[in-house]
Amino acid sequence: MKKQHQNNFFLISSRYYSAAFHKRKPFIGFLSVESGGRKRSHLDHNLLKPGYGISLCSGSIIRRCTAAIKNKQITYNIKSAGFSGKITVKFTDKNLNFKFIASTPLKKIPLLPAFSPKAAPPALLGRLYNYRDQDIDPFPVHGRLMPAGICLPGWILFPDYGMVKLQSPQPGIFIRQQAFQDKGERGLNLGLTNQHYHTTLKAFHHGYLRFHFFSPRPRQHFELNLGIVPEHYPSIIKKQTKAARWNGFKRTWMNAFQPNCQNHEIGDNIYMPGRTHLAMVFKSDMAVFTPDLAPGISVRNVIRNNITRCYSYNLGRDGKLFSLRRQNGKIIRKYINYNDCDPAMLIAFSNHLRATNDWGWALPLLKQTARACRYLLSQDKDNDGILESAFHGNHMDDQRPSINWWDDFAFGHKDAYYNLLAYRALKEMMSVYNLCGRQQLAAEIKKILAEFKKNFSRIFYNPASGVYCGWVSRDGRQHDYMFSFITAMAAIQEVIPRRTARRALNILYQKMRKQGYDFKYGVPGPCIPVDKQDTWVWEPMSAWGRYENGGLCGHTAYYFIQALYQYGMRQKADRILFAMLETFEKEPTHSGVHPGYTKSCDWRTKEGQSCGYNYLADNYYFLLAVITGYCGIKMPPVKAPPAHLVEKMK
Repeated sequence: MKKQHQNNFFLISSRYYSAAFHKRKPFIGFLSVESGGRKRSHLDHNLLKPGYGISLCSGSIIRRCTAAIKNKQITYNIKSAGFSGKITVKFTDKNLNFKFIASTPLKKIPLLPAFSPKAAPPALLGRLYNYRDQDIDPFPVHGRLMPAGICLPGWILFPDYGMVKLQSPQPGIFIRQQAFQDKGERGLNLGLTNQHYHTTLKAFHHGYLRFHFFSPRPRQHFELNLGIVPEHYPSIIKKQTKAARWNGFKRTWMNAFQPNCQNHEIGDNIYMPGRTHLAMVFKSDMAVFTPDLAPGISVRNVIRNNITRCYSYNLGRDGKLFSLRRQNGKIIRKYINYNDCDPAMLIAFSNHLRATNDWGWALPLLKQTARACRYLLSQDKDNDGILESAFHGNHMDDQRPSINWWDDFAFGHKDAYYNLLAYRALKEMMSVYNLCGRQQLAAEIKKILAEFKKNFSRIFYNPASGVYCGWVSRDGRQHDYMFSFITAMAAIQEVIPRRTARRALNILYQKMRKQGYDFKYGVPGPCIPVDKQDTWVWEPMSAWGRYENGGLCGHTAYYFIQALYQYGMRQKADRILFAMLETFEKEPTHSGVHPGYTKSCDWRTKEGQSCGYNYLADNYYFLLAVITGYCGIKMPPVKAPPAHLVEKMK
């Protein structure tokens, strides 16, 4: 712990945080954290919004302020129109303790931090306070995001940097997070077809986030403690992760969980709505192994919010998911054209059950999930077990009624990615229905799964390349760009012959090595360039080696690494996994550091150049391979419900 005097600030520094307190006014101009206590360079980056910082006496015109530092304590004596009294800040290696003694009772604590999303988009975790479920997505095009409240204790997650725990010995204090745009940064050139969320997100990433502290009743004395907490990651493997090569895993595991600052749902990042999000597969898989932050407070609670609201508000009579938006005073209902959202939410539902065994929560949602399953079953139009997407897939088309996570490509008709997710979702829900006495639906699912497994290789295997194609279009053509994730997903779910799987995985690995991939940033989705007729003319994003067309993202790396481990190709899997972990420890991996067109580092070229635009927390999905691949720990099964609930479930 160091104390320094420099110009107008008292500088406080330890291995875990750095802070600068102003000498003549109640203000913190610099704050950075490092939960791992390893990278000194992290402590040189200010997480606060320059010019805003942390006000200790917000909304007041300061008439008089004196400051002194002694015995690891800074004391401010203040007289102002809004707050008069004393503020003390005690500091240790991992804690900053704030005490406010006001001359008159206050409801609003004058502590007002403003964080810079451009440095690291802070996410707020904790128990929701006085939140009213909204069936309308209220995301604004202009202005600011109004948030839900969190009861203390609460946790602020700074991607790559770590977490801060906020708590108070006084009950009944809560915190709200509010996002503001930098309107000078509005607008993001993504072409004429993309003018909604992404065009405004850049302004939010360059803006700032305010944190407000409240008390339901007036108080004269407030106490808040800001503590740097240790890196939070699955305790199931803590014994294996003591060596330095695991540091990237420990640093970035929690980066995957960034609730929307407005409605506390998880999507791509803290600004994107997430209720019916296709990324629920990745988040919920990782959440199964993520320990609670405190008793009853977990990232699984946030995912449960998504699932509950999704099936309460966003499920059509036919079982297809839709979105609700308010536009020009009217409520617009629109089916979601990302067809992998439907299986993703079912997988999240079964994951939450296997992680919590909360059948009491699941009971009211079983009818809705059954409707969602029957929708998937209805998509097999020709009774071969393979679901048909609405889009023809013959070539890229601006008007696509169905797309998937790989939306830069013309996946359609018999879409292997969608089908493999649907196969997993139906298989897991079949187990759920068998456990709760719904054998008829379970039998219907079992029948289509058998057909799927019988026909998958016949339809998608390409003997010319030795791997599985991405989709078969309505005109009967296979579209094979040696997608690493298609073969890997099929191998993981054991829907293809074991010998064929090993041979295909080796073909893909050798292809990547021949093309010069060193796996520092992941593995490519397609291993050969996607034809122009099957992708956007969206330069430079669609050029070979960039973004989805041969670029690298941790999302797709999970499937390939996991498949290599699962099929005994451990040396190859280790090579990819540890190359990526080293990168994720040494380099920034969250795209808040440079949001914008072709600048987001959730996607990289093989040389390491950023080539994304959004900020996908999906980038951290590959970390799950440490648990399910390297350590060989399987997903726990869904347990049977208590006997007294079974009758109610039928």
